[in-house]
Amino acid sequence: MRHSIFVQKAICVAVALACGGIAAAADVTVVPPAAGGFSVRNAGDSADLLRVDENGRIYFPNLGAAPAQSAAVCFDTVSGVLGACSGGGGGGATGATGATGPIGPAGPTGATGAGATGATGATGAQGLLGPTGPAGATGLAGPTGATGSTGATGPTGFGIGPTGATGATGVTGATGPVGATGLTGAAGPTGATGDIGATGATGATGSQGIQGITGPTGATGFGATGATGVTGVTGATGATGDIGATGPTGATGFGATGATGPTGATGANGLTGPTGVTGPTGATGFGATGPTGPMGNLGPTGATGAGAQGATGPIGPTGPMGGIGPTGATGASAAAKFAIRFNGTLSTALTNPLYPVGMTPGNNGTVGFITAQGYVVNYTLADGRVSGSASASYSGANCTGNIYLSTLNYYRGLIAGFTATNQRVYIPKTATPVTDPTRQSQFTGGNCVNGSAALSAGTYWEGLPNNAAVTGYSETTSGQLSWEYVP
Repeated sequence: MRHSIFVQKAICVAVALACGGIAAAADVTVVPPAAGGFSVRNAGDSADLLRVDENGRIYFPNLGAAPAQSAAVCFDTVSGVLGACSGGGGGGATGATGATGPIGPAGPTGATGAGATGATGATGAQGLLGPTGPAGATGLAGPTGATGSTGATGPTGFGIGPTGATGATGVTGATGPVGATGLTGAAGPTGATGDIGATGATGATGSQGIQGITGPTGATGFGATGATGVTGVTGATGATGDIGATGPTGATGFGATGATGPTGATGANGLTGPTGVTGPTGATGFGATGPTGPMGNLGPTGATGAGAQGATGPIGPTGPMGGIGPTGATGASAAAKFAIRFNGTLSTALTNPLYPVGMTPGNNGTVGFITAQGYVVNYTLADGRVSGSASASYSGANCTGNIYLSTLNYYRGLIAGFTATNQRVYIPKTATPVTDPTRQSQFTGGNCVNGSAALSAGTYWEGLPNNAAVTGYSETTSGQLSWEYVP
C-alpha cells in the first residue's frame, strides 16, 4: 500500500465518488470522448476543481492551498481505491511544498446547445483541487502522534446537481415587413371567344399614308406577235376635203409657235410599210410648246408582258387609330388553371422562374413555359426533358460551336435541348438565318463524328449555348415533372 497525506476535502471527494450511486437506482457513468478527460469546474467555468485525465490520473489543483488536516489518506496500488491508511501509517513532518505541476489540457469544448437557456442551477459544492506537484523530499520521521478521534462525516460533494428548469419561451418576434410583390404570373390560356359585342362606331378615317415609291417597270414581254387578223373590206374613200389656203410663212424666229390647225379627217389606213431607219434626233428647238392637240382614239390594248412584277414600294405610315368601340360581352370562363413542379418545387419559385402557358396532355404530352425575359421552352411530360432532338449538327469540330437548326421546325426566342445530355441552346430574338451552311461535326447515335458536310438546302438558325442573363432560363438538368389543379 502507498499513502499520502490529503486534506479533509479530499476525503469528502473520495466519499462522494464512492457513494454517488446511493441516491439513484443505478450508477452514473461518465464516458469522455477519445483522448479526453472528465473535469469538475468552478461556478465561473474558469478553472478545474477536479480532473481525471485520459490515463486515469486524478488531479486536485487547489489541494496545496487547503488547510492542513490530521488524518492521512492512502490508496490501493492495484485498484486505486482510497481509504484510511492501515497500520497507523502516517508521515513525518510535512516536507517543503513541491513546485506546482502543469495544468492538465483543457477538454474539448462541447457543441453549443440549441435549446432555450434554462434557469440557473444551484451553486455546486467547492470543486476538487488540481494535480499535486511533485512531492518534496521526505523529512525525518517524527514520533507517531496519538490517533485523533474520527471526525464527523462531511457533506456529500460533487454529485451532479439537478438539471435546471427549462427557461420560459421567449416573446414572439415582431412580424417582419411584407415582402416585395412577386412577379405577375403568366397570363392564363385564352378563354373561349365571347359573344360578339355590338359594332363600335366607325373611327375617323386615318390620314392618307405617304405614297410608296413606284416599283421599277417590269421588263418588256417577249411573247410572239399574234397572227394578223383578216383585213376587213375597205370602206369607200370619203371625199377629200378642200385644202385650206396656205397661210403665209411666218418669219423664222424665236416667237411662240402658232396654233395647230384642225386635224383633217383620217383616211382609211393603207398597208403598213416597212419601218424605216430611225433618223437622227433633231436638235431641240427653243420655241414655246404649243397647246396639246386633242387626244386620238384609244388604240387596242397590247398583250400582257411576261416580265416579273416590280418590287412593292414601302408601306406608308399608319394613320391615326380610330375610336375604340364599346366592350363586347364577357366570354365564357377560361379553361382550368394548373401549376407545374420541378422535383417538388413550383416552376414559378425556381431561381429563374418559369411561367406555364399551356399543356398538351396524352401520349407525347408537353407543357410550355415562358421566362421573365420572354423566351419559351417546352418540356415533355414523360421524362422532364427539354424538347429538341437527340442529334445535332455543329459549326465546329468535336461537336463544339453553335448548332444549326432548320427554320422549318424552330423559331426565334426558343430554348431547345439536344444530344443525349439534353444540352440547352437558344435562338436569339434578333437572329438572322444562314443559307445552306456546312457542318464540321455531328452528334448522332450517341457519338460525336467529325467531318465537313453540307446540310440539306435551306435556311437555318444558329442555336447558341444557353445564357441565363439573356434568356432568363437556368435549368440544366432533367427531372420529374408533376402538375396540379389551381382553383
